[in-house]
Amino acid sequence: MSSNKFGCGCWSFLGITTVLLIGGWYINFSGWLGKALTPIEGAKIIPKEAIVTSFISAEPQNWSQLQQLGLPETEQFIQKNIENLKQEFSVSTAVNYQQDVRPWLGGLMMAILPEQSSDNEEENILIVIGIKNKLKALGFIKKIRRKTEKDWQEKKYRGITITEVKNKNYEIISSALLGNKLVISNERQTLEKAIDTYKGESSLASEPYNKQVLSQELTIANPVARIYFTDFNYLIEQIAKQEISATTLADLQQLESVVMGVGIEKEGIHFQSITNLKTEDDNSNFISTDNKILTKLPANTIATINGRNINQIWSTIVKQLETDNDLRRFLNMSRLSFRYGTGLDLDRDFFSWMNGEFAFSLMTTKKKIIPELGIGLESAIIIETSNPNKAKATLARLKKSLQSNFWIKSKQKKIANKQTITEWYIPQNSFSLAHGWIDKNYLVFTIGTSPFEFVNNYTGNSLHQSDKFKAIAQKLPKNNLGYFYLDMNRIMPIVNRLPAERTDISPEAMTVLNSLRGIGATATMPDPSTSQLDVLFLFK
Repeated sequence: MSSNKFGCGCWSFLGITTVLLIGGWYINFSGWLGKALTPIEGAKIIPKEAIVTSFISAEPQNWSQLQQLGLPETEQFIQKNIENLKQEFSVSTAVNYQQDVRPWLGGLMMAILPEQSSDNEEENILIVIGIKNKLKALGFIKKIRRKTEKDWQEKKYRGITITEVKNKNYEIISSALLGNKLVISNERQTLEKAIDTYKGESSLASEPYNKQVLSQELTIANPVARIYFTDFNYLIEQIAKQEISATTLADLQQLESVVMGVGIEKEGIHFQSITNLKTEDDNSNFISTDNKILTKLPANTIATINGRNINQIWSTIVKQLETDNDLRRFLNMSRLSFRYGTGLDLDRDFFSWMNGEFAFSLMTTKKKIIPELGIGLESAIIIETSNPNKAKATLARLKKSLQSNFWIKSKQKKIANKQTITEWYIPQNSFSLAHGWIDKNYLVFTIGTSPFEFVNNYTGNSLHQSDKFKAIAQKLPKNNLGYFYLDMNRIMPIVNRLPAERTDISPEAMTVLNSLRGIGATATMPDPSTSQLDVLFLFK
């Protein structure tokens, strides 16, 4: 398989409406009104061996929310694709999406199927387009065909007319009208298989499990696009041909199917994926967290990730690494290096007591540790444990090792509320790492002391209660495994101060990033065999 498989690079979003330049002429004069496409209806035309299938809504009200986000209007984006399409097919007729296309376009499905030939450099793609108004579609096709008819060829297969046309790169695209659906492909054999399914042979929708996946509902509002991975066995076979670790392959083999979707809301874009697992092993320990630890972070936190049970996460990672010889050797070397440098056992002494909530965060401060950024940044790590005595013993041994092996000094320091913390520092160096205890079971590490002072004396002005965080959290699942959160209002001024060559971000991407208020994500497990990921981009 070529490296560009599954990329769909040559099939732009509305460029797929090439179909209308190819086969739509054969719309008959019975039943002028068609109907909008649904994933299940489209799957009735798609052969059962399809690997990945996507569905894109064509309903104007679904895409109109983009205008509320300050992003380019959908029509402008589509019109640009139509202009590219006209250049590729040398079509001189003016095409207006609002007038010529939108009135009859009833949704689009695209499926990737196993390649017909190893010599083919492109993906094997089948496109199904719903026609919700045949009369409007026919008018558009007549308008186009008058300018391109010399490039068309017609053939018959099982009583269905197949139209073939060459583009400017001499690539042949085939299409056919099957009821209220217009079907096209860059492989004629694939189009013939679609006709076979139309005539009654097995389709993607006829397989009970595939039908279940295609019917799976997402919880995002106003979904505009969905992607269905229904045949992971084939994907795994292809991935296995590449140079990947046995651990990665084993992880992939646990996946049964994946459904992904995009929803456009008034204030943001919501991505969601639902993964169905083959087994429930090792998933019962991944339980929801109450996220109380977020009340201990200051409102000026600009980035954080939190969760629970670091020890369980580490144990799961170790179990996965031990299935691969190379990774197992790396793991053993890491354990030996840690023991040699600190005198501690990585599993028993370090991770074993980290069995509560945790948070890794970055916040702004007045002290400018990195002057070039024009802003102060400090970080805090909070770890909850039910065994503080073991944690204290580990810290004592770690302190002794750092002093003897790395010339790191330590000192006690009083902060607010007469709290005593310990600072580890290198002489003649401004860097220091402070740590101390709050609420008996919470160990806090900070770079600098100002984050510690807040954590020790939080009085309600916390991240959890900030309007910025709540604006994102209220749109994400509550019973989650933790949050990933970025305050883009505070992060982007830092990024904008960096030289362009250091960020490697395109001007277009930078424009989008600067229009964001925040980014949030959560992971949930509704049941032991289902994993859900939600990512929200909130715009200004």
